[in-house]
Amino acid sequence: MLCRDTDKAATPALSVTDITKVDFDRDTLTLTLDVSYQVANGSADEGEIRIYDNNLAQVGDAVEIEDDAQTGHVPATGTERFELTLQPAQFGLFSAAFSAKQTATAGAANRDGQPKVLRQGVGSIFVGFLDLAARDLDGNWVPDTGEDDPGAYVHFNVDNDDNSNNLVPNPPAPVFTPPIINAGKYPGADYAQDQVAGEEDDVKQALVTIAPLPTTGKVRLVRGSSILRAWHAWNKGQAMLDFDANNRKTWNLADEEERGDFRLEWKDSLYVEGYQDGTTTLELQLLDAEDNVLAHDSVTYNFIDADCGNQPTSNDLTYWIGTALYSQRGYYEQLNPNLRRCEWSMIGPSSTAYNCMAYAVDDVNHFYNQAMIHGFWGGPGTTLEQDVVRFFADQDLQLNRQRPWGPQFRLLQGEEATLENADVIYYSGFHAAKKRNCGCGLGKWDNLMFAGKDAQFDVMEHIWNQISAGQPRFLFQRQ
Repeated sequence: MLCRDTDKAATPALSVTDITKVDFDRDTLTLTLDVSYQVANGSADEGEIRIYDNNLAQVGDAVEIEDDAQTGHVPATGTERFELTLQPAQFGLFSAAFSAKQTATAGAANRDGQPKVLRQGVGSIFVGFLDLAARDLDGNWVPDTGEDDPGAYVHFNVDNDDNSNNLVPNPPAPVFTPPIINAGKYPGADYAQDQVAGEEDDVKQALVTIAPLPTTGKVRLVRGSSILRAWHAWNKGQAMLDFDANNRKTWNLADEEERGDFRLEWKDSLYVEGYQDGTTTLELQLLDAEDNVLAHDSVTYNFIDADCGNQPTSNDLTYWIGTALYSQRGYYEQLNPNLRRCEWSMIGPSSTAYNCMAYAVDDVNHFYNQAMIHGFWGGPGTTLEQDVVRFFADQDLQLNRQRPWGPQFRLLQGEEATLENADVIYYSGFHAAKKRNCGCGLGKWDNLMFAGKDAQFDVMEHIWNQISAGQPRFLFQRQ
């Protein structure tokens, strides 16, 4: 038998009149939508709105509509706000479903005398997601708010992770003659190789997200200059992205093969290398078929290294610790396990004529060991640290023991004792290093780059806390 609903109560018109994108926070993938609705005045109770994503799955919780204070029913019109935390795959077409129940009066006219649930989910908005994310030299994702300024700091890939031939590349000329004759400024540098067999750690991931990915139009990557190279793998062992003469790489999304190449090969496997020090950009663009840019995102890349001197050689065995022989790089890394490749360089040749204490006060003619400093700047019962302070501050004028050369210093104390104010650091292991005030790091290493003299060998520039010379004990400022 065919049954029919014989309820005669009028069904109030429920409608979503508008959905508006209010805001989007890329760092947290939080999308804010305003949903406006309309319903016949005084005809519905217990109204609520639900949001569904591109996959027709509900996003977040339903929002209940508060009753009108005067009528006691759902207001005739209103707007409800949703803050949705999403995953990239959820972007695309968002739909709003508005539902309510009939009022008790209307429900009484139904066959069972109960109010019915009234539904109408007719409201939608398309919100796509496009993002270019970058990892920095520490492997951390750069926050979206910092992608343009200061951007991602990544090493100019000048180290030699696979211990390759130190004579390649030979140019540019070294700052001074390195232990391996004819080796250049960057001996065996990884940037000059198309594949690094060792533990390459300076080619950093960039992640492209376009959701949903259209089947028409184009995707384009644009680099600011050729100092940036992009690879398919972290060790550069696979394809290098072939930017054209205008520094662009374009995929036609209407072409099945090109769309597949972007989606399967490059979108989730893109790695950026610094091929030269300096600043440039990488931009992701989504375009229509006529090359009009529909959406874009960009990252500023700062390629940095300790570039005042030569990168250390790694093929020689000319340095010793006890009876063990090391390469130049091996020697300093053995003594200073916290040294980070690309962040230190040799800025002066080997010499035993002077040491770190002399170098810190611009003297290259004396070797000031502990006994000498105590003999000239110490006194009965003084400690080594007291003698060191006198050595730099040169306070003992009445005994005519002042240094006959170079700058005077004062000990920084209290709030003044900061790296920003310091020109020399004295470490508890009887080592001193002086500030470089160089451009290495493009701002990232301002006030952090110092240089010290090894007792037997070279002068090295380094980040202040990457050497194993004890704890920083005193900070001095030039007068």
